Amino acid sequence: MSVSPPTLSSAVSEMWVYVAGEVNDGKVIKIGSTKAATVATRLQNVNGDMSVLGERFVLLAAMRSEPRAEKNLHNYFAAFRLDRGNRTEYFRADPALVEYVLWLRAQYCTSVTATDAEELLAAEDINYWLPRPERRIAPPPEEPDVLFARHIQLQGELAGTAWDWMPDPLASYNDYFTPPELVARAERAMSGIDLDPASHFEANKRFIQAGIRIGRYFTRAHNAFDHEWNGNIWLNPPYGDYRPWFERITEQIAAGHVGQVCMISPMWAFGTKLARPHVDAAAAMCVLRPTPQFYNPSDPTKTGRNDPHAVVYWGDRVGAFYDAFDDAGIFCHLVYREAR
Repeated sequence: MSVSPPTLSSAVSEMWVYVAGEVNDGKVIKIGSTKAATVATRLQNVNGDMSVLGERFVLLAAMRSEPRAEKNLHNYFAAFRLDRGNRTEYFRADPALVEYVLWLRAQYCTSVTATDAEELLAAEDINYWLPRPERRIAPPPEEPDVLFARHIQLQGELAGTAWDWMPDPLASYNDYFTPPELVARAERAMSGIDLDPASHFEANKRFIQAGIRIGRYFTRAHNAFDHEWNGNIWLNPPYGDYRPWFERITEQIAAGHVGQVCMISPMWAFGTKLARPHVDAAAAMCVLRPTPQFYNPSDPTKTGRNDPHAVVYWGDRVGAFYDAFDDAGIFCHLVYREAR
């Protein structure tokens, strides 16, 4: 089968380009850049300089990019620039700028943690994330009848600041990340992973820390059904409606874009009537034993549902799949069509 090569980004990763908010009243935003190892190092220096004004800044969003990206941001939001002499990187927190920051925080190539190192963040072509009129997300509605709004951040970098109302894109009680050791097995089985189409910044960071390199990944903000798939796929789809994911696998394999897929889900997802024609086309299955301990970013004590889980494999490296998952569970060789 002919498989399309990974899509290579034309992104340049020379520095951090970041947006920071003043913590006291939330009326000032700084758009800057730094070649320091982390944005935290730069903000420490900024806060030392700005202490004479009684100001302190906290990271709202950061991207790996190049000097022209910072210049573009300054020019785009020039109407809101504050008059501070030669300090041209300070802007009034106008709704247009704030709503762009909210959009930016939802993107897969954006970090919201000042201590993140370069290797934990994917650089993306600036055309993907530089501001446009439609790249805005409205602030969440006020909830005057509750003591704490559901989106208020009570921990983390924004807690206790004027920006604690910004929803945390890293925290969701519905997100459960696969243990890195299982993803590492899939990486060995397929001799590499080119795409994870249902991922999360925090999940990918955990994989990198475990030595797993995935070429690209999609998130809620970088929709898997709006972009082409390629190469070898690792997939842990959102719990519930599996139909579009099965259909996408079948479609992308038939189109020659995808050569191998390892998909993990509860066993019942593979046994439904709608799943049958798609699973019939797979090559092998490993029923995992014991049930994986998944990771929830909002509450690490949660490990997900205790349903039996399996990894189903589509591809022609069945022997490598067996070797990679050798002691992870019980194997099923899928030969429905041959048996009939």
